[in-house]
Amino acid sequence: MATLSISNSATHGVDRVADINPSKLEWSVVVGVVRLYEVPSQWNPDEAFSIEMILQDERGDRIHCSVPRNSIVIFRSVIREHEIYSMKNFIVQGYGKLTPDTFVFNPFRFTKYEEIEAMASVVAQNHLIDCIGHVVAKEDARDLVTKTGQHTKRMVVYLEDLEGHKMKCTLFGTFVDEVVTFLHRPDFYLSKVI
Repeated sequence: MATLSISNSATHGVDRVADINPSKLEWSVVVGVVRLYEVPSQWNPDEAFSIEMILQDERGDRIHCSVPRNSIVIFRSVIREHEIYSMKNFIVQGYGKLTPDTFVFNPFRFTKYEEIEAMASVVAQNHLIDCIGHVVAKEDARDLVTKTGQHTKRMVVYLEDLEGHKMKCTLFGTFVDEVVTFLHRPDFYLSKVI
């Protein structure tokens, strides 16, 4: 099994994320938490159904990980986004001996707009991406009721990258409030409003 090329001797013998498969259960990885979020229960939106994580190893390979409802209490107070952990036998523990000098961790993998458009043509697939753009236009936030009867919000913003490519981006839920707050800052300039 291949190992990570991290200079810290405590990391010898760890597996690469790219090598993980269902053939064994005794994996040992050193990963950074790129994304960390909770999925609410469909029966009770005030309760978490699971904790979801996107993990990345030193080589940049990523994997999705779920913590089930019965373990949320344990993991909620231990796991933090953009921190580095050693994971052994699917039990997560903090790994204080690693420093940013020995583990090059970049939580962002920026994607060009043309690549995002190409991904959109693939039906029934989800993609986790990072992109940068200037908000050049927006639509007003609107109330929305989901199929399950849950009240939420929806808002469309239009982004433009440095090459002048434009992209429409639809935001839902709490992201709407965060973006509206940002757009109303006195130092924010919106070049055009729809």
